[in-house]
Amino acid sequence: MEWFKPMIKYHNELNKIALSGLTTREVDILFAICSVIRDQGTNEVTFSFNEIKRLASVTTANQDEFVSIIKNIYGKLSTLKVTYDNGNKFGYFVLFTKFLGDRENEIVSIQINSEFSYLLNDLTRNFTMFELQEFNGLESIYSKHLYRLLKQFKSTGEYRVKVDDFKRLLDIPESYTMKRITDKILNPIIEKEMPKYFKNFSIEKIREGRSIKYLVFRFNKEKQYTLSNEDSSISVSENNANQILIEQRKEDILCPKCGKPLVLLSKRNGDTFWGHPNYLISDCKATFSTIEEIEAEREKRLNLIENEADRAKFEKEVKELIDQHKDIVKLSGFEKRYVCIEQIEQQDLFYQNPVMRIKIDKNAINVIKSCIEEWS
Repeated sequence: MEWFKPMIKYHNELNKIALSGLTTREVDILFAICSVIRDQGTNEVTFSFNEIKRLASVTTANQDEFVSIIKNIYGKLSTLKVTYDNGNKFGYFVLFTKFLGDRENEIVSIQINSEFSYLLNDLTRNFTMFELQEFNGLESIYSKHLYRLLKQFKSTGEYRVKVDDFKRLLDIPESYTMKRITDKILNPIIEKEMPKYFKNFSIEKIREGRSIKYLVFRFNKEKQYTLSNEDSSISVSENNANQILIEQRKEDILCPKCGKPLVLLSKRNGDTFWGHPNYLISDCKATFSTIEEIEAEREKRLNLIENEADRAKFEKEVKELIDQHKDIVKLSGFEKRYVCIEQIEQQDLFYQNPVMRIKIDKNAINVIKSCIEEWS
């Protein structure tokens, strides 16, 4: 039984893109994929058919049916042109530059377009986040699209949108009048599903002249709780009993076992603890109740390597690691208690990369690997 469930997190700009023509299952799979490739930069990411189906809560009769769904998703996304216009330069791009499947090994390899890597990477502000399983549980494609938009405004409890934009973002047929939208979508679908996830949910129609110009969706905003010694607040839904994971990137809080960043998570009962993001595909499953526990575990591992044989083995391992990544990092030298490394790439002629002095202990290799990963 899982303690917590995967979250999807992406830049708010993604909410401006109309995912036209996708079915409910295709949308579920798309966001399951986004949850896996998040924070992977522009690297090619490979994962199994079963992993996608598990994250998307999708079942298929056989492999052919699943492959057909995957092909349909990319076929539709490849025709979905994302507009870029900063007032000077403009253009059109596709979200993914690579989308390859392998029937024999039952895997998919995906790579995000570098122009849009910011949508899923290094998200510290202006992002939308929600529980993937909750999203998968929505029955209507219209509800799924609106649910994402409302989650963007969970801290204000109000989403105001022009009717024309509403139709575009929810992929509502252009021919639908406001009366038909009300009868076919708002009343039977949205007003049925949204109150389950947004307390005191209501819809207001605002007229300009004789026509309805705007729709305003209101609901109880989520409270902001700020943990002490943290640099940003964490949103916790006051009414969402199913929300069981809260995520906050903390680049300065590293796992003492693997050296990679930890994030703040929450159990079903609301208790918080520290663990790894994308835990379903993470090699390290370590969790910690408090920052103090993290530091205590780190202290256990920070025994200096003073034995002569162990020291020689350590220096050999460092040199081999640096040599494998000599285009990224170079070895500045060994001191009595520290190993010094330096990033190869320089920003400009007047910029001098700092030398990293890393304590020679049992966690030093992980720290070096973390530096290489950050610099690559």
